[in-house]
Amino acid sequence: ELKIDTDFALQVLRCFYPELTRVHRVTFEFAPEERYTNDNSAFDVAFEVTRKNEAGLIGFECKYTDTFSQKAYDKHEYRDVYRHSNNFIREYESYISGRFNQLFRNQLIAEALLQHRKYDFIYTGLFCHPDDKHAIETGHEFQKMLKNSTLFKVITYQQYIEEAQQLPLDWAKRESIMMLWARYCATQLSASLAK
Repeated sequence: ELKIDTDFALQVLRCFYPELTRVHRVTFEFAPEERYTNDNSAFDVAFEVTRKNEAGLIGFECKYTDTFSQKAYDKHEYRDVYRHSNNFIREYESYISGRFNQLFRNQLIAEALLQHRKYDFIYTGLFCHPDDKHAIETGHEFQKMLKNSTLFKVITYQQYIEEAQQLPLDWAKRESIMMLWARYCATQLSASLAK
């Protein structure tokens, strides 16, 4: 829905980022062509946006049933981006630990894009199920590891659905949001089948 209708995407994103003025494009598995981190890291979904006259990007890691990769990746490209960023406030080793490595690699994409002046601003975040307490806790802990923690958000499916349903939507869009809830959040509808 958000990719097809960028005006709708703007309405939804402004619930979380009220300063946005336009959504230009929605991309899945977004990674810069330059491959600054020299790996296969990518934002699961990214929004190219505008804030007044500034070009920006919003990139999310999305989780549903999968967990964060527990492997600790380390490359000299990571260290270069880390060293040139003023947004990381802890020692490098704490970011490459298995717990934070996936979010860190996404953040490195954002930092590299800013360092190469591809965008004026970038917001990052985690989009996950409201019952995934581990993911939510990991996201909030990672947020505290950034100097400007307001640029990283943890948004749950529940928050997304609640905010979107309060918008003045036509029935088709409202129904699509209900279908999203039924598909990803209404686990009580299928709980008896799992027994």
